[in-house]
Amino acid sequence: MQSREIHYLLDMLNAAKLARDFASGIEWEDFEADLMRQAAITREIEIIGKAARRISEESQAEVPDIPWHQIIGMRNRIVHEYDRLNLATI
Repeated sequence: MQSREIHYLLDMLNAAKLARDFASGIEWEDFEADLMRQAAITREIEIIGKAARRISEESQAEVPDIPWHQIIGMRNRIVHEYDRLNLATI
């Protein structure tokens, strides 16, 4: 794995931690009403997906426990199909 890919993995980890922190301690009903929190979590998922896409297929194969295609696919849905997103899916 190249050093820049390690940087992307760290970006993924940091964004995942932020998304988890943003979602922590909030009930679903409150989350549904909190547009700022929704936007923050969605942005972190975008970052995770963008960084995942930058990891080579060879390097992805070294870490098969990570669902690379699903992560990248979710980012693409958020960015390109934003008008048809289901909040529960995010």
